[in-house]
Formats: sequence, C-alpha cells, structure tokens
Amino acid sequence: MRTELDSIYRSAPIGLAVLDREFRFLSINERLAEMNGVTVEAHLGRTVRELLPALADQAEPLLRQVLESGHAINDLEIRGETPAQPGVERVWREQIMPMRDEAGVVQRLSIVAEEVTEQRRAEDALRRSRQNLELAMEAAGQAMWEWRIPEDRMQYTGNWGQVLGFFPGQTGRTRRDWLSLVLPGDRDRANACLDAYLQGSTPSFDCECRMGHARGHTAWVALQGKIVDTDAQGHPLRMIGVARDVTAAHRDREELQYQAQLLQLAFDGIFVWTPAGGIEYWNHGAEMQYGYSAAEALGRPPNQLLHTEYPGPEAHKDEALRNSGFWRGELIHVTKDGRRITVNAVMQRVSDGNERVLEITRDISEAKAYEALLLDRERALQHSQQRLQVALDAGHMGVWDWVPSREDCFWSPEVYSLLGLPADRLPLTREFLAMVHPDDRATLDAVMADVLVRGGDYETEFRVTRPDGEVRWLVSRGRVLHEPAGSGTRMVGVNFDITERKRIEQVLQQADERRTEFLAMLAHELRNPLAPITNAVYLLEKAGTDAARRQTAIDILHRQTAQLTRLVDDLLEGSRITQGRIELRLENVLIATSVFQAIEAVRPLARERGQTLTVKVPPDLDLVADPARLTQIVSNLVTNAVKYTQPGGHIAVLVRARNDDKLTIAVQDDGPGISDALKPHLFELFTQDRRTLERSQGGLGIGLALVKRLAELHGGDVRHETPRSGVGARFVVCLPRHRSLDAAALPSSMPTPPRLAPLDLLVVDDNLDAARSLAALLEMDGHAVALAHDGEQALDAAACHWPEVVLLDLGLPRIDGLEVARRLRAVADGRPLILVATSGYAQVSDRLATAAAGFDAHLAKPVELEQIYAAIECCLAA
Repeated sequence: MRTELDSIYRSAPIGLAVLDREFRFLSINERLAEMNGVTVEAHLGRTVRELLPALADQAEPLLRQVLESGHAINDLEIRGETPAQPGVERVWREQIMPMRDEAGVVQRLSIVAEEVTEQRRAEDALRRSRQNLELAMEAAGQAMWEWRIPEDRMQYTGNWGQVLGFFPGQTGRTRRDWLSLVLPGDRDRANACLDAYLQGSTPSFDCECRMGHARGHTAWVALQGKIVDTDAQGHPLRMIGVARDVTAAHRDREELQYQAQLLQLAFDGIFVWTPAGGIEYWNHGAEMQYGYSAAEALGRPPNQLLHTEYPGPEAHKDEALRNSGFWRGELIHVTKDGRRITVNAVMQRVSDGNERVLEITRDISEAKAYEALLLDRERALQHSQQRLQVALDAGHMGVWDWVPSREDCFWSPEVYSLLGLPADRLPLTREFLAMVHPDDRATLDAVMADVLVRGGDYETEFRVTRPDGEVRWLVSRGRVLHEPAGSGTRMVGVNFDITERKRIEQVLQQADERRTEFLAMLAHELRNPLAPITNAVYLLEKAGTDAARRQTAIDILHRQTAQLTRLVDDLLEGSRITQGRIELRLENVLIATSVFQAIEAVRPLARERGQTLTVKVPPDLDLVADPARLTQIVSNLVTNAVKYTQPGGHIAVLVRARNDDKLTIAVQDDGPGISDALKPHLFELFTQDRRTLERSQGGLGIGLALVKRLAELHGGDVRHETPRSGVGARFVVCLPRHRSLDAAALPSSMPTPPRLAPLDLLVVDDNLDAARSLAALLEMDGHAVALAHDGEQALDAAACHWPEVVLLDLGLPRIDGLEVARRLRAVADGRPLILVATSGYAQVSDRLATAAAGFDAHLAKPVELEQIYAAIECCLAA
C-alpha cells in the first residue's frame, strides 16, 4: 500500500509538496517539480526562496500566515516566473494546509498546486474582447440619411466616411442607388424590410446588412429609420435614419458564439442562474458532472437542484457577491444518482442588470480522497518521526552512526549544532576526535577501544573545543552492533550537551563549600565571646563583696555581649542586603565627623596590635549622606585593614574632594594583600580570605558586601586596587557630594526618651533567664511586673490582673505570640493596652504580621531597656 501511495503521490496530475517551518521542501511530487523546472532531488532540503526567488515574496507571507494561525488557505492564486519557463508569467491555484503534531502545534505545511495559466489566458482574452467591443461601440461614428419618398431622392450627411469610406451620393441619390450599395446576398432582405415598414407591417425600419466599403472589404452596417412626415391621406413623404458600422459587433458575436461552443465542451460544470428565475444556462460539463440534462436543470434554483451545502452560512456567499461580485470556495453537491461530491466553485456576478450569476464548478472528490489518504500516511510517518525528534530535542541529543572499518559516518543536524560545525561539512570521526579536550582524549580513546572489543553499551563524559573556542561538556551514549559477516562492526549512539548541568554542579559545590566555611566561621565567632562571658559569670559568683572584681566581670559582660550583638547585627545586615531593605536617612554631614567616629571605634584594636593609623581628611568637606551608614562604610574598611594587617603594620585613611562634585575615601594597608582567588568574589556576602590563627577578629565576611551596597545606595561605588608599592590592599569609595534630600528621610538620631511613670507590665518570654532579667531591670525602675512563659500563662495572667503594657515574644509554646495578641485585643473591651513585640523575627513580613495582629510596636532582640521605654513613650504619646 505504501508503494502504491508513493506512486500516486509522485505521478499525481496536480502538484503536491510538504514544507517544514523554515519553508524547506521535505517532499515534492514530479508534477510540481516539473512546474518549477527543477528536479525532485534538487528541491529537497532547499527553501522556497532559494529555488523560486521570483515567487518567494508572494508565497512566504502566506506560508507564514498558515504557520502562525493554523488555518488553511484555499484557492490561492499565485502569479510569477519559474525556472521552467524563464520570462513567462504563469498562474497557479494553490492550497496551503497546516500539518500538526500530537500537541496540536503546526510543524509542516502541505501544498497542493494546479497550474491554471491557460485558463487565465483564455479568461483574459475573453475579457479583452469584451472591452474592445465596448470601446468599438462607444467610438463608432454614426452616419445620417434622409429620403424624400415622392421624389425618390436620398440625402446623406454625417460620418459616412467612417462607415463606408465614401459618401453614397457620389454614386447616385435614388432608392435603387442606395440598394445597389448593399451586397447582393442581403439586398432583397434589406428591400423587404423597408417595404414592410412603409406598409405598416413593422413599427420601425431596423435592418443589418453587408455593404461594400471603399477600401474593398465588406462592412456590416446597421440601418435604422423612421417616417417623420406624411400627407393628409397618411402617405409617407419623408423618412430619416442613421447608419452605424457594426462590423466589430458581428465579429464579437461570432467570437462569443465560438466561446459558447467551447464552454459547452468544457469538462467543468458551467451554469448561469438568477435568484428569481433559477438556472438559465447549463453546459455539457455540468450534465456530465451532475447527471442532469439541460432540460432538467433549466429554470430550477441550483441550491435546490444540487442540494448545496456551504462551508459556512450561505449569507457569507451572498454578501461577497453583493459587495465584490465574486465568491470562491468548496461546496458539497448531490448528483442525480445521489452521490455527494466536493467541488471547487467560483461564482461571478454578471453585470447586465439582471442579477445573473456565472458559476463554475470542478469535482475534486477523488483528489480530496487521495489527498486525505496521503495526509493520513504522511501524518502517521510524521508522528513517528516527531516522537523520536521530540525525545532528541528535549535532551538536545545528536544521533550518530559509525562503521570504523570503512570510516562510514552519519551525523544528525543536532551533532553539527553540538560541535558548532556547519551542517554541510562531511561527518568525519577523526575531525570529531580532534575537537575532544586534550585532558579528556585519553579517557575517551580507552572507553571506545574497550567497547569495540567487548561490545555492548557504553557511556562517557568529555569536553569538546568548538571552532569558536568555546568549551562544552558532552555525554556520549552508544552501542556496538556486530553486523553480518563481512560488514564489520558498527557503532550507533547519541551525544548531548551537559555544559549547563556541569556549571550548576560546580556552582552547587562552591555554594556548599562556602556554606560549610561560613558555618564553621560562625561557630568560631560565636564561641569567642561565650568563653569570657562564662568566665565573667564565675567571677561574679566568687567575687563576693570585691567591688573591683565585680566591675571587671561586668565590663567583660558588656564588651562580649556587645560583640555578640555585633555578630547578630552583621547577620541581619546580610539579610537586609539580599532583600534590598537597607534605607538611608540623608542629611548634610561633615565627612570628617563620620571618619573620626569610625577611627575611634577601631582604634583600641589597632593599639592592641601595635599598628599605626594615619588619617588625612579636610575638616570642612561636606556631603549629603546617612551619617550612621557613612560611619559604617569607613568602619568596615578600616576594621578589615586592621584585622588583616600584621601587628606593627600601617593603615592610612585618605579623603579628598574631586572636581566633579564627588569625593573619595581611600583605606590602604601594608598587609599581605588580597589573593587572586578571592578578587572575583571580594564584594560577595560571607566571603573571606583564608585567616591565620592570629587573626582572631575575623568576623562573618559581610563587611565588604555591605560597603558595596551602602556606596551604591548613596549613588557611588567601591573598588579594590593594588597599591603602587605592590604591598597590601587599597579600597577606594567614591561618593557624590550633593544630592536631593529625601523629604521623607528620618532624623539621624532621636532624643533619649524621658523616664516613664510606674506602669503595670506583663513580660511574656519562653526564655526564663531573658524574662526574669528584663523583669528585674523594670522593677528596679519602679514598675510592677508579672511573668509568663507560654501563651496560655500570658492569657491567664492578663485575666487575673489587666496590664497596661505587654512585652510579648512571638515564638511561644502552646499559643504563639500573634494569637495571644489577637485574643487580648478581643477581650480588652476599651481598657488601655500597649502591645510590644520583642522577637528575633524582625523581617518586613514579620513586622507586617505583628501590625495585623494588633501590636503597637515591634522590637528586634536583643532589646535595650531604653528601646523599650522609647517605644512605650511613643505609644502613650499617640
């Protein structure tokens, strides 16, 4: 069956082809190849534009329309030249249909083409003949004649020179003379017409006859006349008339009669009908096509006779005929013997004032059946190929086939794409092996040699260097097949790109390493203050009444808790950097103030390490900035310099103004500098150079990332430089001096809140030490404090004694802090209540959640007593 279909496809009398999404020919039959003037083989794999450049500008937009819309275009007319007949304009009627895959996506286009050049030429010739006839009728000159009947005298005026080439009066002026100009074969008929009119048998004199022209040829002349004068008895006295050359009209009638005979012999069904009177003309082709004789068809409406079924509402056809006078489409007709046939129909309104419609139909039922059969076979083949192609495309797989003994090799287009080679290159295994990365070549050779010996399957990964220098990772999976005797060993397989997978694996590995390093670093940094805190607690226990020792322990606790607070703040700053939540409070500040504040904060560490700090800053240089964040920028850079510079080293801070309304802050040290491996990641979060044991002030690797973000928020930047001496490191921050102050900017500092009058407070925290220590501090200031350590205890305590202020942790057992706040608000019943959240959860989402639950303020742990008082004071003031 496949062979028969292929034979039908190749030898079909109509042109058939299939194109891919780039309009390349995937298949074409001999008829269409003949139309194009190019062999079938020359079509395959080439685009419409490459083969038929003269037609491409017409065809490509229509092909693209079907490809994008998924709707077929039927009865499309294309005009142009092909290599088959260069210089000759030809006409084709074509259909373009989408071919979809299983997912419904249009992947290919089916083309059906029929050449109608000769038909169009005949139509054009007929149209031109009609136009010539109309032109001749309009341009024809008229000649006048007058006959005085009693005297039998003829008088000639007008354009007789155009009608006969001379004035008839030159040869005589009687009736006999006039009749002598008529050719003998028409003379008696012309004389009889005149007598019949004179005798009253006809209402007018109207006769066409042949007359001799002065140039020797015969002219058909239309003679028309009327009696204009009679005597008292009614006898005619004078008659006037006109003569027109109707030779061209006679020739047109003959031509139309000839054309009518041709239409009668045409194989297409041709009929003329009117909405009111039904069919008026029915040719032999219609008789053959439908089985009805002309006698059976005439007078009947075509829709009724043929049981017409339209592809859409019939009103669309009527509207097209009414607006443009033309309609084309496919119809279903029923023949006399009951067969349903599909026809291509063309309807043309005839402009003769009688609403006539010329309809031409061609039976395409067999062609449609063949086409459907071919499409089914093609679709089944396409589905099979598409399933394979989808699998290959999904994995970016290229298929290859290799017979080592003969060097026979096949590569699919995807292999060329993977290797970055042009698709027209011969597939050579040695060229492929030459592209394998030198570090992977030996491994690949060993795998190939092993599998060729043992047979079976193999899989290996390797790198290739493409012609453009790009290195890509590939996986090759294959199988060795032992062919019949004498055919040798054959290998088949697939290659696919895993470069992105390798990159992700490397990124994940690096992220895992950085996470491990960060956790180790965080554990180290947290243990450092815990040891002196533990010692200070023991010291307080044993100090007794020794005030000096107690003060030493207290000082240690202050310093180490400050260190712990700094570590937590650093972690929060890292979170703010990743979430973009750092805000600035801009004001006009002296750069010297921020620089010296930063220097004073780090000076004790530098003094401890015996390092020299040199500062050069203009005392009156100002800029618009957030003073706290500006101090943070300088402090982080100077702290890093002190930590990573050896004892006895030198650190310099230099500030200067530039001419472009900017200033620079340079921090330089003479330490070991920045390693090359660290430079690409210098300003990333949690990035640190390898630390030695003596660098005990390591930190969490957040400082430079924070400096970069703060500089960018100020409209500036930061960069690393190698000092001219080649020793140490140099960081330069560049900031604009003058910016528009944010109208909504907050003040840089807030006044210390006044001491509160005694209040009833409820402290709720599941950390017993945190709750008790905070309660003790509050009681020392004169406040009454109740304690609760979970949500239920908090609700019970509030029910026993209603508090004025509740300091409420969020992460509570049994009932969480958000739900406790909602229930307290629900039972407040107008009683005053200030709810302050005290929690380690301090993200934007956490603050939004506490506000929605009814909290008045949200304080992030660890919380200073003055922060609590300030928040309560603000709530009381509101």
